[in-house]
Amino acid sequence: MEGTRAGARVTLAIPPPRCADGAQKQAAAASMPHGPPAAFLLVDDEPSIRSALAIHLRRAGHHVDAAESGREALEKLARKRYDAIFLDLRMPDLSGMELYARLRTDDPAHASRVVFATGDVEAEGARTFLRASGRPFLAKPFQLQAVSELLQQVARDA
Repeated sequence: MEGTRAGARVTLAIPPPRCADGAQKQAAAASMPHGPPAAFLLVDDEPSIRSALAIHLRRAGHHVDAAESGREALEKLARKRYDAIFLDLRMPDLSGMELYARLRTDDPAHASRVVFATGDVEAEGARTFLRASGRPFLAKPFQLQAVSELLQQVARDA
């Protein structure tokens, strides 16, 4: 404690709490993904969404690839198997609906791993498509943790 004419100035240093080894391991396990790391493909034409999701999922220990278009996603899907695919419905070159239709025909295993995202869930066409697909979906804006949990669930169920 240092004294001054206008009053006292206090400097207080608080050390971080100490945890027993068991508590440290438990805290580390809570921050890790449920189950083994999974491989995810993020397909969205919005760079900020791709980037935020990729960072979040990688921090949880997952392998993440990203595509900014449906056509780029097709190229990646031809080369690699993914445990779950995050797919935006509305993209300029090849929509999520069109990409999903191709996957259902040419790659049913990947089609069964799709999670849709849309900012247009109220549009009749989007609602009809999402109901008919039977695939899980999230409305934008969404919480990163909600995406992570849903992708992990799809990966486990596949």
